[in-house]
Amino acid sequence: MLSSWANAQEKFAQYPVRFTQYYQGGSFVNPALAGTHTDIEVNLGNQRMSGNLSRIASYYALVNLRVRLGNRQSGPFSSFGILFYNDQEGKYLNRSRFYLVYAWHTHIFEETKLSLGLSAGAMNYSVKGTPLSGNGSDINPDAAVGIQVYRKSTWLGLSVNQLFNSEVQPLNEITVLAPYMNISGGSRFSLNNAIELIPTGSFRTSLTDISQQQYKNQLSLNLRMNLFNRLEPGLGLHNNEKLVINLALNNLYPAYGQIGINLSYAFLIRKNTTLDTPLFELGIIFHRDNKRIRF
Repeated sequence: MLSSWANAQEKFAQYPVRFTQYYQGGSFVNPALAGTHTDIEVNLGNQRMSGNLSRIASYYALVNLRVRLGNRQSGPFSSFGILFYNDQEGKYLNRSRFYLVYAWHTHIFEETKLSLGLSAGAMNYSVKGTPLSGNGSDINPDAAVGIQVYRKSTWLGLSVNQLFNSEVQPLNEITVLAPYMNISGGSRFSLNNAIELIPTGSFRTSLTDISQQQYKNQLSLNLRMNLFNRLEPGLGLHNNEKLVINLALNNLYPAYGQIGINLSYAFLIRKNTTLDTPLFELGIIFHRDNKRIRF
């Protein structure tokens, strides 16, 4: 438990969600990324700890769909989506988030585009108590805004999350959804027809003095190598402290779209306590483009 603020016990929620495969679900952190690279995007995943802590797990899902009005194939377009995230700490603590997402994309230069995004929804926090304390549940609204500038192979975005600074209090403990700012970006470099390098990064910092006292700035970096557009090994740094090994299999069923499986294993660079166990993450992605639409 953290010390009192407003005469109550409080805990700051570690959000936005920072999965080891953050580069696959960018609209979780920045809604302006929805619809950036593909007409249909589906991303499902599970991240969990190992050993005796395997019941501490997170589940996430996102769906984004581009919509273009009229016959102007080179004009602005919109993207609509939904996000869902569930964080479980055994059978007692359960945090769920659900958002509707909208992003608007347009040209600002010949090869450069701008997107603006908004996600709005709510967080529900439920606690399974004892016969003496009882169960508890609370829900409050949440939202994020973002902006992104991007080209065909490079993107850079900024977002502010947890705009409302909401509080949820299922029982005695108050969880404060303190505002954060995120900067994320990446690029793709083709070495030849068969090999492509993909560096990506994400940086998060608090916008309130109170939460800065509890949580440091967090940085995630990743470098992947796309081989023949099929195999994608990678290595990264997650949240300042974990080394991440990635492996992805892409284009498994190209006739139906781009279907891929992503595996990640993250472990602490310097182990501090016995509770610092490795993280496993499995992600499944599906992308599909309408060949008649080009932006």
